[in-house]
Amino acid sequence: MIQNLSGKRIVMTGATGFIGSHVGERFLEEGAEVYCLVRPQSQKTDCLPVHEHLHRIAAQMDEAVACVPQIGHADAFLHFAWRGVNRQEIDSPEVQKTNIDGSLRCLEAAKLLAARCLWTPVPG
Repeated sequence: MIQNLSGKRIVMTGATGFIGSHVGERFLEEGAEVYCLVRPQSQKTDCLPVHEHLHRIAAQMDEAVACVPQIGHADAFLHFAWRGVNRQEIDSPEVQKTNIDGSLRCLEAAKLLAARCLWTPVPG
């Protein structure tokens, strides 16, 4: 059971993925304000629920710092985005560099947002 998250501000990347979409939905059920950074070219925005406390921000993970003024502050930052999970890109050094650089921008954004909780899965 998750505590009552009413009024808590959660920032997420990867909210259109399988795990992210379910986690985001659960946070909304518990009363959180959820800010989702969603790639503008994403084909999977239908995975996001329609909810008054869901805020879609058109941005890639490497643009997270630029989103800070729009978000203001956050209680938590959850980073689920990771490119190259398909076989064609998984071994690409360029794609993995993009992931690392984007993750570092997310860490920077979390710090600027004063997020007290940061979570990112280790791909593997």
